[in-house]
Amino acid sequence: MSLQLMAENRADKLRDNMINNKKYVTVIAHRGDWRNAPENSLQAYQNCIEMGVDMVEIDLQKTKDGVLVIMHDGTLDRTSTGKGKISEKTYAELQNYFLKAGDGVKTRHKIPTLEEVLNLCKGKILINIDKGYDYFKEVYALMEKTGTTNQVIIKSGKPYKDVRAENGEVLDKTIYMPVISIDKPGAEEMVNEWLAQNPVAIECCFGTFNEQADRLLKKI
Repeated sequence: MSLQLMAENRADKLRDNMINNKKYVTVIAHRGDWRNAPENSLQAYQNCIEMGVDMVEIDLQKTKDGVLVIMHDGTLDRTSTGKGKISEKTYAELQNYFLKAGDGVKTRHKIPTLEEVLNLCKGKILINIDKGYDYFKEVYALMEKTGTTNQVIIKSGKPYKDVRAENGEVLDKTIYMPVISIDKPGAEEMVNEWLAQNPVAIECCFGTFNEQADRLLKKI
């Protein structure tokens, strides 16, 4: 069996575990392996693949000329050698900067594009896209281009009716995960709406573990 086929089999197995095996605990690396490589770098994701992690969480930003790149912050200052807003820089300008390690030291790693990350992870590991809902249709187009539609999760904190109205044409073609603050007013209605759609998962957030949060967690 070729290494590529083995990788593809692994991605399919991870997806099947996430959807069908309710006892399986999916291990997710937040912004990749940021202890041993800059957060949200290609190397951080490659390390996760080699470690056997199930999924990486990534963050999207959009350049001035419309390229989707990977970075948590809307500005370059904290995690790269650049300064200023990503939305005010072209992709070519971003190529002049390098990512910083967690201790602030400059590395050789560059800011990756979403397309580069999808190609790297294809068939090998699942991808959880955070901060990407605003680009839902563009993300899906890149997923189709790279052949990764079966291994990417899109998410947001919006009610079902809003997601359906804004992105209904791609919603049914993707794995979508609602994000719900289960300790807040109105959370129960939102939970009920999403549960009726039988989502693969719900990301539950709470600042206070109150009676409502406890009850909704059990319901979910």
